[in-house]
Amino acid sequence: MPARWVHIGLLALAPLVFAVIGVALGKKTGWDLHNYHWYNPFAWLTNRLDVDVGVGHHATYYNPLADVPLYLLGSSLPSWTVGLFLGGVTGIVVALLGAIAYQTLQLRSDAQRLLAATAMALLGASGAGAWQEIGDPANDIPAAIGIFAALWLLLARSERLSVFDSFAVRTVVIAGALCGMSVGLKLTTAPFAVGLVGAMLCIDGAFKVRLARTAAFGAAALCGMLICAGFWLWRMWEFSGNPLFPYFNDLFKSPLILTENYRDLNFRPQGIGEYLLFPFLFSADSHHVSESAFRDLRIAAVYVLLPLVTIFMAGKKVRADLIEPSKAKLLFVFATLAYFAWVSVFGIYRYLIPLEMLAPLLIACAIALFPLARTMRLVGFVVAMTSLQLAVQVDLSDRQSWNGPYVQVDVPVIQDAESTMVLMTGHEPMSYVIPYFPRAIPFVRIDSWLVHGSDRTTGLARTMRKRVAAHSGPLWVLFAPLETQAMLAALNNYDLALRSGTCRPVTSNVGIALAFCRVDKVAA
Repeated sequence: MPARWVHIGLLALAPLVFAVIGVALGKKTGWDLHNYHWYNPFAWLTNRLDVDVGVGHHATYYNPLADVPLYLLGSSLPSWTVGLFLGGVTGIVVALLGAIAYQTLQLRSDAQRLLAATAMALLGASGAGAWQEIGDPANDIPAAIGIFAALWLLLARSERLSVFDSFAVRTVVIAGALCGMSVGLKLTTAPFAVGLVGAMLCIDGAFKVRLARTAAFGAAALCGMLICAGFWLWRMWEFSGNPLFPYFNDLFKSPLILTENYRDLNFRPQGIGEYLLFPFLFSADSHHVSESAFRDLRIAAVYVLLPLVTIFMAGKKVRADLIEPSKAKLLFVFATLAYFAWVSVFGIYRYLIPLEMLAPLLIACAIALFPLARTMRLVGFVVAMTSLQLAVQVDLSDRQSWNGPYVQVDVPVIQDAESTMVLMTGHEPMSYVIPYFPRAIPFVRIDSWLVHGSDRTTGLARTMRKRVAAHSGPLWVLFAPLETQAMLAALNNYDLALRSGTCRPVTSNVGIALAFCRVDKVAA
């Protein structure tokens, strides 16, 4: 069978294999699903933006498009179909990773090249971050489909991009659109877009060609982003005056919230020392970049190898028998710029998982270029990757059975639902239960990270206070029992009091039991 068809077969097989793995690993829900992955597509499909207020903290206002398949599958088909879907889209990324490796490696035969590319793809999917997110609704891996597709296209056609002719324009525009679509679906992929812009500049060509190529890529990326996010950016502009609401409100100054940027800065390195040593710090202790415990050293390995191989490349002392140096350079520029954009803006590891998946290929490229004998380089890569793989530690104990619906919530019977309002308090994620209440009930989160219960000045706070004050029907509060004191403080801020003996549980198959209690208005 020709190598071409074997290659295509392997690419088609990857989504099927990882769909099975997604089911085999078990159901994963977690904080973000409880907070917005389940609620946001429901809210968009049922037009609740002007009904509920801030129920998922900041994430209430994220683009819901990427989560629509999750919600439609999980709410209408057996729960394991979600595992098939989420695992399958991870498999698409793995297939693209194999295609990228195939374009980069230069081995003696097609069979060796296919085998090596397949190994790179499987190694890429075997890191701690990737294992944690196979079958996870977090979308950090699926969102990279456009990024990896664009990177593959640029590598496959890089030799014909030095002249900015019609072929080059088509290639760059398609790559830019793919990149922009990824960013539109999930803004946290933006660092990889920065990496691709750097790749545009490093591909051979005259200075004017490089500028024209980059400009075309950027314009196409903007169009791609608008395809996937334009509708939501416009809706947020209408709703708040900030298309990226609530983020960067120090620039857009929406009156609905404070004039702050609202970014999560908890994981960014502090000081130049931490900034420069960050890969070693989070390799030693994952809590520098995540709330979960894991270990993966491959980013740190890349961080060491790339400066070394750059020195060899600058001195023209590299070997080119295993890999094409110009394609390796493209990958190195992409990875370097993406990493430094990530560490400067986020510092949250799961947003870096696509780079973790690319790391084995980056390590292979770096070692392949070292000025050493071929056998030493091959052995060096095998030893390095074996050591790195043995060091991987990942906790999959949070996986659940696929029995029953994907999300199942038991809600107490509510009289007078047409005239009822539910308040939410505290920081625990619980918007996932809203689809199971009567649709007529509005949910208002009077105390959250977005709007504090004592706030009386921002637009959202004033809106919530007016709605609560004007409401004449039954009022209930939904909260996590471990946040009872925060709930009482929030009610006090709204001149409300808990009605004794009215609390009922709201239980589910994915989260903790919540308390649902009647409240009354009291004299100010």
